[in-house]
Amino acid sequence: MSDVRSRTYVRPSAVTGTRTAPVLGLETSGGATPTGTARHPHFYSGVLTASQAAAVGLLAVADVSRTWYREEHPGRAVLDPVVTGHDDRLRFEALSPCRGLYARLDILGDGVNGARIHRGSAHFDVNDTLLHALGRVRSRRPLHLRVGPVLPAARAALDGPNVRKKVPSPQLPLRDFAEAQAVASRLGLRAEVPRLRAQRLVRALARQGDVRLWATTVNGGLGLSAVPSPSAVPLPDAGRLEVLQRVALHMTSLRLYGPPAAAGHAGAASAWEAVLPGMRLTLVPLSGVHASLTADGRTPTAPDTESDTHADTDVHTDTDTDTDPDAGSDSGSDACTDADADPEQGRQDAELLSVLLSWESRIDPAALAEQAGLTVARTRTALALLVDAGRCGYDAAEAAYFHRELPFHLREPEPRHPRLVDARALVEAGAVTLNRRSGTATVASSGTVHHIRELHGRRTCTCLWWSRHQGVRGPCEHGLAAVAALRNGPTRSRPAARRP
Repeated sequence: MSDVRSRTYVRPSAVTGTRTAPVLGLETSGGATPTGTARHPHFYSGVLTASQAAAVGLLAVADVSRTWYREEHPGRAVLDPVVTGHDDRLRFEALSPCRGLYARLDILGDGVNGARIHRGSAHFDVNDTLLHALGRVRSRRPLHLRVGPVLPAARAALDGPNVRKKVPSPQLPLRDFAEAQAVASRLGLRAEVPRLRAQRLVRALARQGDVRLWATTVNGGLGLSAVPSPSAVPLPDAGRLEVLQRVALHMTSLRLYGPPAAAGHAGAASAWEAVLPGMRLTLVPLSGVHASLTADGRTPTAPDTESDTHADTDVHTDTDTDTDPDAGSDSGSDACTDADADPEQGRQDAELLSVLLSWESRIDPAALAEQAGLTVARTRTALALLVDAGRCGYDAAEAAYFHRELPFHLREPEPRHPRLVDARALVEAGAVTLNRRSGTATVASSGTVHHIRELHGRRTCTCLWWSRHQGVRGPCEHGLAAVAALRNGPTRSRPAARRP
């Protein structure tokens, strides 16, 4: 089996427009959205408030996606970065071709000038011409950012010439994306230094080269040492942080995240965050991080096969009779259940959560647990499994998970959660009718038509299950079927009104 596949873009990403009003167009490919997959999704079109800072931040992410930080070249194809749209921010993620460095630029609400952002995730094109153009953006000129093609142009280009790229097979980068999130979730803020000290530290890092260092707090700042100490934060390869020089002039501060001090030398991971106007650039070196993941006795569960890469995201179906076959395993009051001790239960929980998530920029585990009818402990375990599946990331700055779907087109596993099994059967049987304008649906089941409301929020249903439990035990099969139909396209649609 070949290690590479092809990806198609409408056109190359580029900076167009005039010198005084440049337009940065990032072309997308292979996206996941709340309403299903899209070949070239559109996420944003608006003016960035800090044009040069945003340009160099994107340039840093692009640099990482095309730079080899290790001497060996295993011959893997370069992976284009991933963009995710949330309601309140844009995230740009990249892995280096050698899988040695992870980078993410978060352009927050203050950085996008309040323009609407469409939810979803997709790859975006990076090329040499784009890199040169980003380096020429100046702060005094407003920068218009467009993520995704203009829709009429996208439709026209489907029949015309396209940009095709060779990309790695899905399982190759997924492990490393997941590893970076797992690393970040185990780190805490250890130090923050202001602008001038941060710039001096970045210059010092650039002079070190590929050596192992430790960062220690010195007189309110950060110092570098070749000698480890119990409170020091390790940096396995200082040369990989050279990309921080791209954004050094625009940093307002630099934050360092590391393992707990009690981890000592066993904690070999760190994360570095450059705070920019309305943005954050996070770097996670991935060389030698395995010791930090096992320091607390836990190891990441990165799958090896394509069939196992997605944490199972299926749901479990119940009938409307008085007997509840899953009453024990699915009850929200089952606080004693330990998903780590019951891997199958953990996979089913992750399956259920993946259906309920909708590109939240900050996931509230307590609110999600209430929506799913799970305990908070089971919800957190399921979120960790979704990280391994590429369906969630972790933001160390906010100490919170966020939802995104890595667009690697992995094969969906068969559902295991009973209500998800029944929900899929309803969708495949054409039992779901959506009304997208009102956000409602009807589901025909066992000779009865059930009505679903609020498809994008808390879903209520007219079935006996919902009447009995009122969401305490999570959504019913009819609500899950409605969400699945919404994401995958309706199996049946309402007839269009005839014009007189």
